[in-house]
Amino acid sequence: MHDIKAVQNALGIDIGGKTVDIASVVNGQVNTVASSSMWRGYATVLQNAIEILQSQQMNFDNPVQLSDYLSRQVSPFAQGHQERVRKIVYEQLEPFADQIVEEVSKDLRQAGARPELVFVYGGGSIPMGLQSNLRAKLVEKIRHFNGGDDIPVIWIDQEFAQGMNLRGLELVLKSMGN
Repeated sequence: MHDIKAVQNALGIDIGGKTVDIASVVNGQVNTVASSSMWRGYATVLQNAIEILQSQQMNFDNPVQLSDYLSRQVSPFAQGHQERVRKIVYEQLEPFADQIVEEVSKDLRQAGARPELVFVYGGGSIPMGLQSNLRAKLVEKIRHFNGGDDIPVIWIDQEFAQGMNLRGLELVLKSMGN
């Protein structure tokens, strides 16, 4: 824990349903110039999959319905259908992972500092961590900014991943004396 507290240069990647927010910390301060937001998130991936599924007469109305279907246990008779649906969703994940890595690359160039740690969190980080190659792609991209050295990419456990923003705001308010 002491090692993490000593970090001065870090990157936080918050993958949500509708956005991906990348926060760059340089010399212990948030660098707003090297931080960015993408106006698409994991729900965008699901919406893209829904359009493909609907064209194949597999009707899902919204990302929540699709996400619920993918996470539920189905009967042996429906497993083949669920796997076909899952495959279509997974095919949408890799282009999204590539977009995240491209945005991270832009932010790293603007930061002008070598990151020591990367944190990935948010509700969308859970399926992206389990079902895509985002972690490997991030490690490879960041290696190019570190002279070939690896740095830790810490995926926040799903128990905490969705509440990181709220917890962070609580800590900020507490430090302000409120």
